[in-house]
Amino acid sequence: MKIYFSFSAQAQFIRYRKRLSQVIYAGSDYSETFKEEEELAEKLLNSKASERLKIAAEIKGKDAAIDFIEKVILGSHKLLIKSESKQKVAMMLENAGKAKLALDANGYYLLHLTDFVISGFSP
Repeated sequence: MKIYFSFSAQAQFIRYRKRLSQVIYAGSDYSETFKEEEELAEKLLNSKASERLKIAAEIKGKDAAIDFIEKVILGSHKLLIKSESKQKVAMMLENAGKAKLALDANGYYLLHLTDFVISGFSP
């Protein structure tokens, strides 16, 4: 049990360190660093449920699912400032956080991604 948790914690640390290094190297050019994440969050926000399901179906593996959810969270933070529909963005951000916690707790990635893209956008 201890070995498994050690490897899991190490993998999470590597992912967070990767994101942190993006922020550090970006310096003052923060807006360009997370442009891809912002576009992804905006695309999810403005698309229909069927289109969001297609995006989720393309994701293979737990690590890819965690990276996807982290990108949505990063993009949502910026959208929360810019968007006029703040309630919808806040709901997406809250449900993305719940999906991230479920994935970190070794939940089945496809189940949690599907739940996120279906129910994560209604105010």
